[in-house]
Amino acid sequence: MSAELLPAIELEVGSQPDAAIIWLHGLGADGNDFVPIVEEMRLPSSVSIRFVFPHAPVRAVTLNNGLRMRAWYDVLGTDLARREDEAGLRDSMRQVHALIDREVARGMPAGRIVHAAVAIANPVEGDGVRMTNYHWQFSIEAMREQLGFETLVVVNDFTALAMALPRLGLADRRLYQAKRARVNS
Repeated sequence: MSAELLPAIELEVGSQPDAAIIWLHGLGADGNDFVPIVEEMRLPSSVSIRFVFPHAPVRAVTLNNGLRMRAWYDVLGTDLARREDEAGLRDSMRQVHALIDREVARGMPAGRIVHAAVAIANPVEGDGVRMTNYHWQFSIEAMREQLGFETLVVVNDFTALAMALPRLGLADRRLYQAKRARVNS
């Protein structure tokens, strides 16, 4: 059964893309959040890549009092005894695979799916990732081998942001909500 293609923003760098990056957003965000990153990457002119920024389906998120927002699956809560929305997660997986299948149909070699990177809102210590709001934990190397990737990079989301800061020039930086601290406010 083929899944419906997710709505997505596509940007191409170069004239004949020979690589594709499918970039997934986090809870409540959408593909627009990462579009500016392409320009910030300052890729050399020799690179030809198609960036695909899909939008997750809009669904009620139990953790957020049933508020409808973009989410890859329903987050049921922080109680470790409750399971996540496996059906919703599997549906999103089918939709992401449909995007991959489309890239292959466009001529992207399936064998080029060899690298992945994930920024995760949990501690990453060496080879281990431990979820703080769920009982899951995994070895990055074991996951890399199981998925057949040459490279799997997993970093804490705040670490990922900090790693990007040195690449920003002064003209690229913006100060938001600059206020003086108020004592006992």
